[in-house]
Amino acid sequence: MNLNTQSIKWFLATLIYFLVSLFGYSQNIKFKRVSIEEGLSAVTVNVIYQDSQDFIWIGTQDGLNRFDGYHFKSFKNDPSNPNCISSNDVECILEDKKGTIYFGSNGGGLSIYNKYNETFTNLRSGLSSNSLSNNVLRDIIELNENELLISTANGINLFNKSSKTFKQLFYKSSEEEIGFTKFFKDSYGHIWVGSDANYIFEYDIKS
Repeated sequence: MNLNTQSIKWFLATLIYFLVSLFGYSQNIKFKRVSIEEGLSAVTVNVIYQDSQDFIWIGTQDGLNRFDGYHFKSFKNDPSNPNCISSNDVECILEDKKGTIYFGSNGGGLSIYNKYNETFTNLRSGLSSNSLSNNVLRDIIELNENELLISTANGINLFNKSSKTFKQLFYKSSEEEIGFTKFFKDSYGHIWVGSDANYIFEYDIKS
């Protein structure tokens, strides 16, 4: 009896599913739970990032953590220390091609990490027209060697690394400013931007 094309496709799909399932069940997958007892500063984790030196950075609602595979080092805000991280609620992390690490927080603006002395340079909104549009940061992406794109609760900010200044970009719908969320760069280099409204945007790098 000859099998038709549809039957062959069904048989192959079933066989692949069976083999994948069999392989998956044969693996001895284990998870290790890491919590406050092991040195994590908080149990609510917002973001996890691995840098070029293989450190794992974990942004929580109560502090930034760096994990070397064995131990945690915590960084927390100290109002009396201007060189500490600006906020304990870390939302996004990015390392640029030069190895500089940037941290965006929920209310503290942008923190730039100096790995040589483990201090932070903090940049916040409201200082001038060239500052951040909002201190609530959602995501960071590198545009080129000298520019970052930062999404905030009320707009997008183009950050110049050399001058440490920001160009603020806003979008209004019915006279209401829209907050932006996550970036995604596709395989063609196009940058897509999520929002907290019923919109998704494509960022035009040229204009």
